[in-house]
Amino acid sequence: MYFSDDNAKKIDAIRLKIEEWKRIGRIGASMFFLLASLLESADRVANTASMYGSFLKTLKPTAKATLELKPAYFQINDNSHVVYQEDANALFNPSVEIFSILTHRTILDTMVRTITYLHDCNL
Repeated sequence: MYFSDDNAKKIDAIRLKIEEWKRIGRIGASMFFLLASLLESADRVANTASMYGSFLKTLKPTAKATLELKPAYFQINDNSHVVYQEDANALFNPSVEIFSILTHRTILDTMVRTITYLHDCNL
């Protein structure tokens, strides 16, 4: 199991609320900040082994903690940044510097699949 039952329900409820707010126009581009905050918060209580994203059969101590939605951390600086809005698989190019970051996407991919699964099951 990737999350405790309580945390899985909270994750899905928060994701559904973000989706609802976007649909009714209550939020715009801030939806992406909220989703990033949810993913980072969910990662703190994920029941996974290291960066491989494989779930554990029993809940580890951090996975037993209650999910607390906290704002995603973004460091404001003078560096230039490039943002891609496309399938990460389409961006795969080992010679591109961004890939040092994208190789750590396993946990986020696993979490997104889990959240999607929970949504599809109406949990």
